[in-house]
Amino acid sequence: MHRPVTPETDAPWWTAGWVGGVLVTAVAGVVFAAGVEVVVPALDAAAQAEPDTALVAEYPARPSGRVGSSPSPAPAPTPAPAPAVEAPAAPVVAAPEASSAPEPSAKQIAAQARRAERAARLRRERRAARELAVLARETFATWGPVSATWVLPVASYRLSSHYGETGPHWATIHTGQDFSAPTGTPVRAATAGVVTFASWDGPYGNKLEITHPDGNVTWYAHLSRFDVEAGQSVSTGQQVGLVGATGNTTGPHLHFEVHPGEGDAVDPVAVLEQHGQRV
Repeated sequence: MHRPVTPETDAPWWTAGWVGGVLVTAVAGVVFAAGVEVVVPALDAAAQAEPDTALVAEYPARPSGRVGSSPSPAPAPTPAPAPAVEAPAAPVVAAPEASSAPEPSAKQIAAQARRAERAARLRRERRAARELAVLARETFATWGPVSATWVLPVASYRLSSHYGETGPHWATIHTGQDFSAPTGTPVRAATAGVVTFASWDGPYGNKLEITHPDGNVTWYAHLSRFDVEAGQSVSTGQQVGLVGATGNTTGPHLHFEVHPGEGDAVDPVAVLEQHGQRV
């Protein structure tokens, strides 16, 4: 017969009694020491490889408790940089303005002198012509009417711009009557008188002024040639110049004006018709 197995009977003999307790305690101590020797170096290596930043932040390093050691001084705070002081701005000095126009050359100065001399000569001629016209009127008054006969200033013509018209060619209105004719067509004195101006007159080009005994002054503009000069007496119908296109004009024609008493221009066609000339 077999006897039943119990814990007491099945346990090894060396675990029974006080001898077994000593042996078990010794074996357990050896196993624990071996485990510590394996686990502790592994934990140290892991701590060195990756420190726990959370623990470091929560538990900052404390000074060592060893005798004679002192806590490390806290780093001095870095002083804030002083604000930059701006240097005063230098006063702005305006550079001298360069002359926009170059100095005139000797040739330009000579041309200006010639123009000034010519303008002065024209003023003298016009003043002398006016004085002559006054003398002529006094003479006509003494002699009586020299001639009341008038003629058309151009024998063959085509009427173009009329008195009183407006447009881009005139500053205000057209102050005369235009008789279109080819260049070189003879221009006649409308009635007897004295030439009081014969020269260039800006937009009028070559222009004649004839003062008549009745006080009217007739103008003949855009001439291509003068056939009389200032101070010369002319008779009714006498050739005084040729049709041209000088001054401000779009083609050859005679610009004819009438100024009563040396005043503003009036309709020359009406004056011609008053003297029996049908235009």
